[in-house]
Amino acid sequence: MKEILDFYSKNCVPCTQLKKELDNFENVKYIDVMEDFEKALQYNIRKAPTVIVLENGEEINRFSGFRTKEEIASYLE
Repeated sequence: MKEILDFYSKNCVPCTQLKKELDNFENVKYIDVMEDFEKALQYNIRKAPTVIVLENGEEINRFSGFRTKEEIASYLE
């Protein structure tokens, strides 16, 4: 099963816009980079928003910045 990790910041406009698109998908975990700095370091997050797609716990895809739900779906294939 695929899992989506969304690393965001509360004051980030693209992060807010991306959340609206990600809400169309299941298995999304939203991680505030300011509140969970350790997890952001663990995944080597350099900017927000960054989305990581995991399959069976392994990273299979990653992107930064805003994407539409159609573009996000292509990262899940």
